[in-house]
Amino acid sequence: MEVEPDRIDLSPLDPGSWQRKSAALAARALELRRLRRAVIVRGMTALALSAAAALALWLSAPSREPAREDTPAPAASSSTQLLDWAIHDTDPTEVLRYAQ
Repeated sequence: MEVEPDRIDLSPLDPGSWQRKSAALAARALELRRLRRAVIVRGMTALALSAAAALALWLSAPSREPAREDTPAPAASSSTQLLDWAIHDTDPTEVLRYAQ
């Protein structure tokens, strides 16, 4: 009994499959182009909004005046006291007293 040789698959040479593959490749490229465009548009929109918000916050900040030598140093605010409590060993009831 003679062994048959392996059959050769000639389907990649079929011109019909080339057209399908090239159409699928072109469709995928168009989808990627649309995705890139959407990412760029949304990214530019987010950048413009964040820049506008940063500019608005910067312009709304109170102006700093140079410190005079005859004015006393400002008292510690509650946030500074809270930070001091977080860093150092302080009694928690002391922080609650400042909050009131």
